Amino acid sequence: MPYPEFHISTQLEHYLSLLSPRLQTQARVSNQWAGTLVEDTCLEKVQEQLNRLQSGQVKAQQWAQQLEQLTQAKIAEGKLGFCSGAACWFHCFTRAGSFQAQQISLLEGLNPGQMLSQPTLNLTMAEGLAAWILALMKAFPRQDTPIRIESSVSIEEDWIRPYVQLLQQQQLPVNTQWQQLSFFPSILNGPHEVEISEHLSWAEGDLNQALVLYQASHYLQDASLAKWADQIVSFSIYRRQQGLVRVDRADLCYGMAGLVLCYRKLYENSPQESFLEESFYWLKRMLDYLHEQGLDHLSDSYLTGVRGIHAVLQASCSEVFDFDLLLV
Repeated sequence: MPYPEFHISTQLEHYLSLLSPRLQTQARVSNQWAGTLVEDTCLEKVQEQLNRLQSGQVKAQQWAQQLEQLTQAKIAEGKLGFCSGAACWFHCFTRAGSFQAQQISLLEGLNPGQMLSQPTLNLTMAEGLAAWILALMKAFPRQDTPIRIESSVSIEEDWIRPYVQLLQQQQLPVNTQWQQLSFFPSILNGPHEVEISEHLSWAEGDLNQALVLYQASHYLQDASLAKWADQIVSFSIYRRQQGLVRVDRADLCYGMAGLVLCYRKLYENSPQESFLEESFYWLKRMLDYLHEQGLDHLSDSYLTGVRGIHAVLQASCSEVFDFDLLLV
């Protein structure tokens, strides 16, 4: 276990022992996918699809067509994020394996320029473009020699570079008093109006964009993007140290469990000790919260309840933080 204090290990084991029996009776998804997808209704639908595929109830091609249709439907609705959006279903292709041809076919039908220039753009992990860009980079890892996937599709030129440029254009001016809430807006409403999130969380906020920039740095072979991400993450830690971050819930989406997850994944992208220490800080805060508030008030939800908390606690017990949730 990478976290240093013995009593934390004891607390982790205590809460895992409390949560595990409850989840064994309540669980509706397999452990294989419990750390992968998010909103419970979407998670159940994905698992149903996978079960049908694995049991032979549906042929692989038919399954892929259904999944492609679901992804296209979410894109048509303007829902690109990981909470019941296109990124969720697209990432399901990747995790299932052997369906890259269908993913390419789906991308060939899209207009990236149009999608990235909509009057209203959501940039978050939960509902927006951050999740979609991460899903694309996971589905099509960088080649040593950059090549186009197909004549009409280039992940690098059509999606990643334009999104990085969008972040460069939309970065908010740094407040000299370091009182600003975020480096980036969460939603763009036209050229001159933005919405800035007050949350620091897995679902929305600067940590989403830092994760994208670390992955893009590797994908585009541009070290300056990783340095930019380092500044963003360090700023988020500074804000917390100055008492400017308030998190009063334990769950995965907007709570402490999500921050344990985010900072651990950020550490894996850029192994700075302060990032691991921040993950440890939020783990201690979450355990203290569970001790004070108990478990009875928490739902069985993965996104906002005990299933997500349990998954983070399990991952925290391991040297290898094997947890997906698109933090690739």
